[in-house]
Amino acid sequence: MLQDRRNIIIIITSSALIFLIVFAWWIFARPSYIVISRLPGMDNRPPAKPKSESIIIGEFFDSLSLMDKILPGEWPRFRGTDFDNISKDQTPLSEKWDTSGPPVVWKVSLGEGYAGPSVKNGRVYILDYNEKRKADMLRCFSLKSGTELWRRWYAVEMKRNHGYSRTIPTVTDKYLVTIGPRSHVMCLDPITGKMLWSIDLEKEYGVPGREKGRVTPDFYVGQCPLIDNGVAVIAPGDKALMIGID
Repeated sequence: MLQDRRNIIIIITSSALIFLIVFAWWIFARPSYIVISRLPGMDNRPPAKPKSESIIIGEFFDSLSLMDKILPGEWPRFRGTDFDNISKDQTPLSEKWDTSGPPVVWKVSLGEGYAGPSVKNGRVYILDYNEKRKADMLRCFSLKSGTELWRRWYAVEMKRNHGYSRTIPTVTDKYLVTIGPRSHVMCLDPITGKMLWSIDLEKEYGVPGREKGRVTPDFYVGQCPLIDNGVAVIAPGDKALMIGID
């Protein structure tokens, strides 16, 4: 037993000594190779050219189906009609269901994010991000059937950052306003999807010389636009804390 313990001590001591010798040699010995500082251009790679990102807001429009029956009820903006998260709709609500839960009338798959819908005149509007096309898509559905009626979209590159879209459109009888994750504002006709105007907040209100897109938060845009008496209310930041647009 004592002899085994001595053997273990000898092995450990020898191993430590060998390690120290090798380490000292590695530190103090002159290397047999030549270390050359890495300098730009040594790999003969062509110089990188700045990437020009040209975004045409609302560039594409797809008309997909005709409107069916218009159901009553509305949720026209963030937190509802009166900003209290309470629906004043008189439709009777069920207080309980069987084990299968409430019946699913229709459903649709969307891109990852935290965007919410708005509802007006039997139509449901939601800002979606299509990863395959790399595009912001404002989509309009029938409240009754879930049929997609039209979509207005444009190409814009984004990295996955806890999803993409996270805003809620605001809609009246005449106007539909939305803000994309990269601060692109669209105003459309809510029935036809016709583009009325657009603003790139990054370009219009960013401070020159600052890193591109600092108008847009690192977590992407989370503000929801408002319409007050025919004026769109938006908070760009940087050059303008808040703006009103006719």
